[in-house]
Amino acid sequence: MGLNARTVALVAGADTGPGRQVARSLAERGAHVLLGAPDGGRAAARALDGLDVRPLLLDPADAAAVRAAADALAAAYGRLDALVNAGFADLPPEVRVISVFRVTRAMLPLLLRSRAGRVVNPAAVAPDGPPTPVGAALDALTLHCANALRGTNVKVNAVAAGGAPVAVRLATLAPDGPTGEAHGPDGTVPWPP
Repeated sequence: MGLNARTVALVAGADTGPGRQVARSLAERGAHVLLGAPDGGRAAARALDGLDVRPLLLDPADAAAVRAAADALAAAYGRLDALVNAGFADLPPEVRVISVFRVTRAMLPLLLRSRAGRVVNPAAVAPDGPPTPVGAALDALTLHCANALRGTNVKVNAVAAGGAPVAVRLATLAPDGPTGEAHGPDGTVPWPP
């Protein structure tokens, strides 16, 4: 899709190291980045001072806060071009999957209004063995979303922890890019098989 000054990206979890790294990279490439975080993204905004970023109150564990964030985005921009679910590793396992689902579902109408909506979820790429149950559930969620959205302008992929540059690439995929893939932190594609 490429980036331009009008590209609107939301990094959910911009208050974490990986989220902040993704936000910085997207902003440096010309996106207007919304810094979604339970603290309203203020700390991330201070760290990214000078870039085209805006704090946004987004607590993925709070359904009402997620709906309010989606409403604020709809009122301010009318669409969302990229959603990166980056900051969920610190959530309790029982909350992590539902939080990714909640944020993605709330932002989906805005992503569908984009000419090239992109979603990047956390992936459970486990080179030393099978993924954890939470990781397997996140992978299944990504694959389900990608399959449900085939034929639309939205692509859904996932990247493992430590893959911020890969997340940025997936958030800015061209129209002929893949959907329904999980990527390791180095960009390898372990699934679909």
